[in-house]
Amino acid sequence: MSFIRIQTVLNIVFIVIGALSVMACASDKALSEKLSLSGMNPLPEDAYGAVYIDSPTTGSLLHLRGTVGNGVMLLRNSQSEYCSIKAVKFAAGDFEGKDISVTQADDVRLIIYNQEIARHLLSGGEVVSEDIVITNSLSQTVGDIHVHSGIELTQGFVLNPSEWFLASLFDSDDDQLDCTEKRIY
Repeated sequence: MSFIRIQTVLNIVFIVIGALSVMACASDKALSEKLSLSGMNPLPEDAYGAVYIDSPTTGSLLHLRGTVGNGVMLLRNSQSEYCSIKAVKFAAGDFEGKDISVTQADDVRLIIYNQEIARHLLSGGEVVSEDIVITNSLSQTVGDIHVHSGIELTQGFVLNPSEWFLASLFDSDDDQLDCTEKRIY
């Protein structure tokens, strides 16, 4: 009897994981459709990628402040005319909190100017801001990643390309777009 119960529980777990993976695939497709239908700016010619985090959540706890969200990365392939779309998890934080609150934050836009960082993200690697040069519009030079909007330079951040293992089994093809088409950024 206990073997049948264990088998039933395992079957339910596998069904739930499969359903979540299919939902993740559908979510990634919806994000890529949003990108392809958006009518804003194209990826800058000298950029190797961009990160779009729409409607992240920010929270403050006295002196601590954190921002988290899910979004997409548009990463230029080696052919440089086509871009891959990948899901990304974003977390940022610093010690600039002033109260206790949780709110919706401004959209985060990051432009990637370092080819090695774009390749690392494209291959599924994580990027931590303290390991690279980050700049914004007030900076005199262009860094590895340029903060276009949504966070301050005081905030450290992590970019984590997220791919559900089972989602990749169901949908192994990367979404590809023409890098010169209009985009959100």
